[in-house]
Amino acid sequence: MGLYTFLETVCVYGYSLFVFIPTVVLWLIPVQWIQWLFGALGLALSAAGLVFTLWPVVREDTRLVAAALLSTVVLLHALLALGCKLYFFQPLPLDHVVPAPQATPPSPNVLLPSSIQPMTTS
Repeated sequence: MGLYTFLETVCVYGYSLFVFIPTVVLWLIPVQWIQWLFGALGLALSAAGLVFTLWPVVREDTRLVAAALLSTVVLLHALLALGCKLYFFQPLPLDHVVPAPQATPPSPNVLLPSSIQPMTTS
C-alpha cells in the first residue's frame, strides 16, 4: 500500500470529523455528564476511524514511529474535540446572566405622558 496523497489525507480527516455533527447536536442537552459521555463516544469513534485508516500507511515503519505518529494524530484530534466542547458548550457564569424583567402594571397614581393621555372632546 502506497502513501496517501495530501488530498486523500485531508479527505480522511474530514470524514473522521463527521461523527461530531450528531455529537454537537446531542451536546445541546443541558446535562454535563451526558455531554461529556457523548463527547468521549464521538472522540473514540472518530479516532478509531483515523487509526484504522492510517494504520496501513504507518505499519511499515518501526513500532515506535508508528505508535508516535498515531498517538500524535489522536492527541491532536482529542484537543480539537475538547476545545470545541469547552469553547462553545459551557454554561454561562451566573454573574453574566441578566434576570428577566418583571412586568408589573403601573399604579393608578402614576401620570401618563401627555402623548398617551386620553383625548377629551370639547
